Amino acid sequence: MNICMFGSSFLPRRGGMEFVIHHLSNALVQEGQDVTVIAERTAWRGIGVAHDYDLIRYGVPTRGLRSLGLSGPGSLWAIWRRHRRAPFDILHDHDVSYAGCRAVRAKRLLGIPVVMTPHGEDIQRVPEIGYGMRLDSRWDAKIRRNLRYADAVTAISLSVQNELDGVDPSKIVRIPNGVHIKDYGKRRSRYLRDRLGLGDNTVLILSVGRNHVKKGYDYGIRAMAALRDKHGANNVHYVIVGKQVSAHAGLVSQLSLDDRVTLIEELQPREVTECYHSVDIFFSPSIIEGLSLVSIEALACGLPLVVTDVPGNEDVVRDTSAGVIVRSKDPEQMAQGLIELVNDAGRREVLSGIAIAKAVDYDWRAVARRYAEVYRNVLAGRPAAFGLDQWHDLPSENRHPY
Repeated sequence: MNICMFGSSFLPRRGGMEFVIHHLSNALVQEGQDVTVIAERTAWRGIGVAHDYDLIRYGVPTRGLRSLGLSGPGSLWAIWRRHRRAPFDILHDHDVSYAGCRAVRAKRLLGIPVVMTPHGEDIQRVPEIGYGMRLDSRWDAKIRRNLRYADAVTAISLSVQNELDGVDPSKIVRIPNGVHIKDYGKRRSRYLRDRLGLGDNTVLILSVGRNHVKKGYDYGIRAMAALRDKHGANNVHYVIVGKQVSAHAGLVSQLSLDDRVTLIEELQPREVTECYHSVDIFFSPSIIEGLSLVSIEALACGLPLVVTDVPGNEDVVRDTSAGVIVRSKDPEQMAQGLIELVNDAGRREVLSGIAIAKAVDYDWRAVARRYAEVYRNVLAGRPAAFGLDQWHDLPSENRHPY
């Protein structure tokens, strides 16, 4: 198949959606498909990582063009030019807002079947933190229209699937994001312990991700104070790695946690992997996620997970039983879930084994094969999930009793 991969943003801008487009495109090429990524031009040359797919850039690298709607014609022109030379069988659109509007136009003009994948802010809504484009009634109407025009819609989690109200169920198939299992695996590293001067008796807890209100880092930091004050945990150190996480330094000092919490600005992917291999527990205090890619990476490293009970976050633990689910925005309850693993190395080891066993389901090659089957179903006029086992809804036995 000749596949056009299209989204509203792409590398070198770093985010979950951008890396999904990159890794999925590479995996599809490795599975024998022809893939062209069509992306907006940026001020940076290249994308910073090796790729096997063709990459076409459009537009001029000027900030604000997308929000003004000025980059739309350039994207359609780029799709049309490539389609005229080597017709696309499928256009796979990532982000059902800005990019979704352009994918609909491409379908109308060129007749290319469209598969859409929403990723988070374009589909989910959390009014209390002002998160979600659909809180704007105009965007809600546009996004609903875009989804109706799609020939198939893939949901990266059950939580995202539940937001697809109004979409024909026969068009929906659930396929998670993935990781390259070979790049992770269960092994031990002293990277963080040596960097921070910590001994082997310290239980290291890790969170990874850019600073954003949806990540809930304030609650995670307060959970460390509760571990100290309510549970007397003196052998715990919490590390947060991500862009602009140093913004939380004031709260760390205010709670007198300078010797228990370390904030590390954005690292290279290889260094982040070393962080995973350095710690004992992965912790996601998020308020909402599309599907927590960093939780899947931690899973692939054999880490037991403690995650909040919010859309896109609890899905990984619910589907794998590789950790503990705690209540969001509740530092004391988060601390209760954490202390159970801090004090029980045996349980951590059991959950680690479960994580490694389940991680293979998230390998990008396996994920790419599922997407390729969806494309074939669309081209054959079959329901999107025809011949595919839907991602199982497994009841979690590890939800902490509130």
